[in-house]
Amino acid sequence: ALLAGLWGIDAATVEEANSHRTYQVGAVTTAGLSEQQRIADAFFAEGLIPVKVDAAAAKIWAPK
Repeated sequence: ALLAGLWGIDAATVEEANSHRTYQVGAVTTAGLSEQQRIADAFFAEGLIPVKVDAAAAKIWAPK
């Protein structure tokens, strides 16, 4: 309900969107970067960020 008010959309829509997400912390993966790229592309297309982002260019740390 809090996010619905902040975002100006109904609570049912927020609940539906959040039911498809996880907020667990984990290692960065190339699959995760693909999802982030889709989000960045959508934000760029809507003018919410000023430059196009290349998520694949991110350096991924891996423990040895």
